[in-house]
Amino acid sequence: MAAVAAVGGVADAELRADFVTSFDGLSEGVQAAIAAELPMPEPGYVREASTEDIELFATTEEGEALVSDWGGPGSRRAARNVAIIKGKMRAAIDRMTEAEREEFGVWFDGLTPGEARSALRAIVTV
Repeated sequence: MAAVAAVGGVADAELRADFVTSFDGLSEGVQAAIAAELPMPEPGYVREASTEDIELFATTEEGEALVSDWGGPGSRRAARNVAIIKGKMRAAIDRMTEAEREEFGVWFDGLTPGEARSALRAIVTV
């Protein structure tokens, strides 16, 4: 279910299916840690991400595209969304064992920029 939420923005049906299949291949512990964070509502108050955090987030193709979509590195929307993603990712990773963290890192690093963008966007739109 978490994988389906993450690929809502992927237009190509084959790419969506590939993403869901790759997510389904993750261990139950990794899937559970991610699924536990996705349905959490956005907090009412979020300490906005720093300029440095936004710049670091934007060093990847998907991060750069998202920051641009959110109004650029100086926008409050980008600062809020980067902070939400950082917080939810940290919370999900904190739920994982060391082996699950390694598994998640290998999986996430293997995503295409489009898949990673969809996955990250899902964190702030669920």
